[in-house]
Amino acid sequence: MDRPIRIPDLSSDLIDRLEELYPARYPDISWGDRQIWFNAGQRSVVEFLRSQFNEQNETIIIKD
Repeated sequence: MDRPIRIPDLSSDLIDRLEELYPARYPDISWGDRQIWFNAGQRSVVEFLRSQFNEQNETIIIKD
């Protein structure tokens, strides 16, 4: 049985800095395959952490 991944609390400062360091961008024509995959992997981690941050900061409203 798979258990959900528990990520420690993330800060908006950390996510913003990672966004600056590893922005979403199109590959440069001069990059080789390895460079493209490496950059895609970096970006994938940033997007995963962004989604985790968003989940951690959702407000749940329960109506009685």
